[in-house]
Amino acid sequence: MNEFDKIRVYLDSNPRDLLLFELALEIQVPLKDLLGLKMIDIKTVEIGSELQINRFKNNFGKNPLVTSEVYSAIKKFLNNCALSNDEYVFKSQKGNRPLSVQSVSRMIRGWLNETGLVQYHGLPSLRRAYKEKQETAKSMSDDININNGSILPKVKKRSVQETVFIELEKAILSGRIAPGQKIVTEEISKMMDVSRIPVREAMGRLEAKGLILIKNKCGSVVNKLSKDNLVEISEMRSLIEPEAVADAIKRVDDAFFVQLESAHNAFETARKGVNTIELLTTNRKFHFLIYQQANTPIRLDIIKQLWDKISPYYHIMFVQSLDRAPTHGVKYHRNIVDSIKKGDVRGAQHWLKSDINDSTNFILELFDSYLD
Repeated sequence: MNEFDKIRVYLDSNPRDLLLFELALEIQVPLKDLLGLKMIDIKTVEIGSELQINRFKNNFGKNPLVTSEVYSAIKKFLNNCALSNDEYVFKSQKGNRPLSVQSVSRMIRGWLNETGLVQYHGLPSLRRAYKEKQETAKSMSDDININNGSILPKVKKRSVQETVFIELEKAILSGRIAPGQKIVTEEISKMMDVSRIPVREAMGRLEAKGLILIKNKCGSVVNKLSKDNLVEISEMRSLIEPEAVADAIKRVDDAFFVQLESAHNAFETARKGVNTIELLTTNRKFHFLIYQQANTPIRLDIIKQLWDKISPYYHIMFVQSLDRAPTHGVKYHRNIVDSIKKGDVRGAQHWLKSDINDSTNFILELFDSYLD
């Protein structure tokens, strides 16, 4: 259990303080600005929407966006409070005014002392540690992030070869470079402002992962999708992932359950919206939270490879079928959570297999309609 989860578990029975903690970490604006939030500011927010902090907007030009962690904390808080729209979220007991920065600083130091995190001296040091953790996780994450603007960004990082490979992989897995599309080395090098050498190296790695096919005299093309490949990948997932769930159940603790509920809530919220990328990202986060808990790194690497192979199917097919996208995944996830909490290995494995099989069948039904 990391230090942040320790605090989350400690604050779980106090929705207001838990919300304050998540806001202070996820939205790193001056504490005074957060304390100025009123109920009307949080009642209608969604994941990815702006959190209306006027002082922040005036100083920096835009409001911060609501993350899935903050959204889950807001929903929990709203379900347990009865404040009016004009009242402050973090209301002082002395009239309708917000808590003072000094009071909150004392509260945070109290949380740190109660959880034994004496290495931190307050919110600033806690924020720095959280930001470092996020940056580390982002560099290692397999989640697919869609960049605004051009298909591929210019390379500015120190490791040119690695950056070219990562960005090309993301573009293919997200469907921005479609199956069957030709990849021209010269065009990629110009787009990313690099030489041809790192692009060629990236092509070799992408071919090894099965994402592209390099043909003599014909250049490189992104591998097309096929029903047979989809079925084979899904069958392998149905064999490997249920075993990861069984091992994860042996290692669960209170902090894990807090994270799992948060991940499920984020996926459920994304399912109600129209942001396919958010839906697929929260779905992946939910599943891998469980698989990582199993603490079997070699198997986890195999699962990641299978998800990379199936990712283009999910992205392309779901993007083109928003009106028909299945909703039973939310039910399956809920049943997986409940089974894990009860220590019901067979139940968790059953619902996981149902989730895999139904999503695969859904894509197969769409195949003839959307792919040549």
